[in-house]
Amino acid sequence: MRRPARAFLVLSVFLPGCGGKAVPGPPPSGPLGIALRLEPSRVELGKPSLLTMVLRRDPGVKAETPSLEAVFSKPGKVKVLEKGRRTFKLPGGAEVEERTYRLFPFQAGRLSLPVLSVKGRFHGKEITASAGPLELRVKSVLPPRDKGVEEPGKSLEVPSPFPWAWVAGAALALLLVLFLARRLVRSKGKTGVELPPPLPPHVEALRALAGIRKLPRNTPEQVERVVVEASDVVRRYIEKRFGIRAPERTTEEFLAEAGASGRFGPEERGLLESFLFECDRAKFAGWTPPPAKQEALLDAAQAFVERTAPGAREEEG
Repeated sequence: MRRPARAFLVLSVFLPGCGGKAVPGPPPSGPLGIALRLEPSRVELGKPSLLTMVLRRDPGVKAETPSLEAVFSKPGKVKVLEKGRRTFKLPGGAEVEERTYRLFPFQAGRLSLPVLSVKGRFHGKEITASAGPLELRVKSVLPPRDKGVEEPGKSLEVPSPFPWAWVAGAALALLLVLFLARRLVRSKGKTGVELPPPLPPHVEALRALAGIRKLPRNTPEQVERVVVEASDVVRRYIEKRFGIRAPERTTEEFLAEAGASGRFGPEERGLLESFLFECDRAKFAGWTPPPAKQEALLDAAQAFVERTAPGAREEEG
């Protein structure tokens, strides 16, 4: 009996000047594909960046998913922690796995992440897919260093002592003002400033979709951003409106739960299913919808929100 092939990970260290930056996007065509995305590519020291890996396997491909925590973490320089993952299948049977990580840099400067290569087996032959390298620029939050000791011959200024008495007096005066203001508010029967109520989920979603329509769509990357953001808006709306954890589930899992809940009619469920699958094609299969299809996807998202908003079914009836 033939033993299953074991995939292994190959890393090529990125040397400055020996390669370009990786272009984020869906995995390339072929039986095995991998893509990496780093957003943002410039951060301040102490703030994380989001690292996304997308791995696609055609039916019959055997390849293990690499752990970016073990690959990219460097003691004293950067820490990588997994945030979430999801897996689903595309039309034709290809399996797509998406994993997101939080990348925490510990040093300022340029941080180079090496090329990530995955090897597997397909019909008895060894195949390879690669992505990267990536570069993260980390900005220090410390102020610039002093100029140092003055040149000989120049007078050395002795700093004046810190005015502790003035600081203490100002602090006491501020506390007194706050105490009097609090008593004044209580005397008028006010408990504090009332915040405006949050927007209803359908109003928030429609406003977000209106803003997405104004985004540029001149390149495939810009079109992908529009489609992905529209899909995220619809998923967040469903979570707030119906209590279904849509952002953390695959399209198939969510549609199955939505159908079992009975909260959507056949027309709304069909509209949602078509919209989400088209968005998955654009995000994971490298499909760039033409302008007419882009407008149709945005119209479908808007129509779904309007048809499922509170009171929409009563108005139709």
